Amino acid sequence: MELGGDADNGRRALEILEEVRGEVDLLLTDVIMPEMSGHEVAEAVRRRWPNTAVVYMSGYTDDATMRDDLSHAGETFLQKPFTTGALTTKVGEALRRARERRAKTSS
Repeated sequence: MELGGDADNGRRALEILEEVRGEVDLLLTDVIMPEMSGHEVAEAVRRRWPNTAVVYMSGYTDDATMRDDLSHAGETFLQKPFTTGALTTKVGEALRRARERRAKTSS
Protein backbone atom coordinates (compact mmCIF):
# COMPACT_ATOMS: atom_id res chain seq x y z
CA MET A 1 0.00 0.00 0.00
CA GLU A 2 1.38 3.36 -1.00
CA LEU A 3 0.14 6.65 0.39
CA GLY A 4 0.30 9.72 -1.80
CA GLY A 5 0.68 12.26 0.95
CA ASP A 6 -0.98 14.67 3.27
CA ALA A 7 -1.97 18.08 1.93
CA ASP A 8 -3.29 21.11 3.78
CA ASN A 9 -5.07 22.50 0.72
CA GLY A 10 -6.48 21.37 -2.61
CA ARG A 11 -3.68 22.73 -4.78
CA ARG A 12 -1.08 20.95 -2.65
CA ALA A 13 -3.03 17.70 -3.00
CA LEU A 14 -2.86 17.99 -6.79
CA GLU A 15 0.88 18.76 -6.63
CA ILE A 16 1.44 15.59 -4.60
CA LEU A 17 -0.64 13.59 -7.07
CA GLU A 18 1.42 14.88 -10.01
CA GLU A 19 4.20 12.59 -8.77
CA VAL A 20 2.03 9.45 -8.95
CA ARG A 21 3.12 7.09 -11.73
CA GLY A 22 0.46 4.40 -11.30
CA GLU A 23 -3.23 4.42 -10.52
CA VAL A 24 -4.90 6.33 -7.72
CA ASP A 25 -7.37 3.93 -6.13
CA LEU A 26 -8.76 6.23 -3.43
CA LEU A 27 -8.91 9.93 -2.63
CA LEU A 28 -9.86 10.95 0.90
CA THR A 29 -10.62 14.66 0.87
CA ASP A 30 -12.21 17.27 3.03
CA VAL A 31 -15.19 18.96 1.42
CA ILE A 32 -14.07 22.45 2.37
CA MET A 33 -10.38 23.33 2.05
CA PRO A 34 -8.33 26.44 1.31
CA GLU A 35 -7.74 27.29 -2.35
CA MET A 36 -9.84 24.46 -3.87
CA SER A 37 -12.82 22.48 -2.65
CA GLY A 38 -12.67 18.74 -2.24
CA HIS A 39 -15.09 18.44 -5.16
CA GLU A 40 -12.71 20.41 -7.41
CA VAL A 41 -9.81 18.20 -6.36
CA ALA A 42 -11.86 15.05 -7.02
CA GLU A 43 -12.85 16.31 -10.48
CA ALA A 44 -9.20 16.98 -11.35
CA VAL A 45 -8.15 13.55 -10.06
CA ARG A 46 -10.90 11.79 -12.02
CA ARG A 47 -9.90 13.54 -15.23
CA ARG A 48 -6.61 11.67 -14.99
CA TRP A 49 -7.82 8.56 -13.13
CA PRO A 50 -11.55 8.17 -13.88
CA ASN A 51 -12.00 5.11 -11.67
CA THR A 52 -10.69 6.70 -8.49
CA ALA A 53 -12.90 6.12 -5.46
CA VAL A 54 -13.54 9.27 -3.43
CA VAL A 55 -14.48 9.66 0.23
CA TYR A 56 -15.51 13.20 1.15
CA MET A 57 -15.30 14.18 4.80
CA SER A 58 -16.51 17.21 6.71
CA GLY A 59 -16.82 18.47 10.25
CA TYR A 60 -19.73 20.74 9.39
CA THR A 61 -22.73 19.06 10.97
CA ASP A 62 -25.38 21.46 9.69
CA ASP A 63 -24.86 20.94 5.97
CA ALA A 64 -27.42 18.21 5.28
CA THR A 65 -27.87 19.51 1.72
CA MET A 66 -24.22 18.83 0.90
CA ARG A 67 -24.43 15.29 2.30
CA ASP A 68 -27.62 14.65 0.31
CA ASP A 69 -26.05 16.01 -2.89
CA LEU A 70 -23.02 13.75 -2.48
CA SER A 71 -25.19 10.75 -1.69
CA HIS A 72 -27.44 11.30 -4.71
CA ALA A 73 -24.35 11.63 -6.91
CA GLY A 74 -23.20 8.20 -5.74
CA GLU A 75 -20.34 9.60 -3.66
CA THR A 76 -19.29 8.52 -0.19
CA PHE A 77 -19.47 10.95 2.73
CA LEU A 78 -17.87 10.62 6.17
CA GLN A 79 -18.84 12.93 9.03
CA LYS A 80 -16.01 14.17 11.29
CA PRO A 81 -15.06 13.22 13.88
CA PHE A 82 -15.03 9.57 12.91
CA THR A 83 -13.73 6.29 14.24
CA THR A 84 -11.28 3.97 12.52
CA GLY A 85 -14.17 1.57 12.00
CA ALA A 86 -16.31 4.23 10.31
CA LEU A 87 -13.39 5.19 8.05
CA THR A 88 -12.82 1.55 7.12
CA THR A 89 -16.51 1.11 6.28
CA LYS A 90 -16.67 4.26 4.12
CA VAL A 91 -13.45 3.38 2.28
CA GLY A 92 -14.92 -0.04 1.53
CA GLU A 93 -18.15 1.56 0.24
CA ALA A 94 -16.23 3.97 -1.99
CA LEU A 95 -14.02 1.23 -3.44
CA ARG A 96 -17.08 -0.96 -4.11
CA ARG A 97 -18.82 1.92 -5.92
CA ALA A 98 -15.70 2.54 -8.00
CA ARG A 99 -15.56 -1.15 -8.99
CA GLU A 100 -19.24 -1.02 -9.96
CA ARG A 101 -18.66 2.12 -12.10
CA ARG A 102 -15.65 0.48 -13.75
CA ALA A 103 -17.69 -2.67 -14.51
CA LYS A 104 -20.48 -0.59 -16.09
CA THR A 105 -18.09 1.33 -18.32
CA SER A 106 -16.19 -1.77 -19.46
CA SER A 107 -19.28 -3.76 -20.44
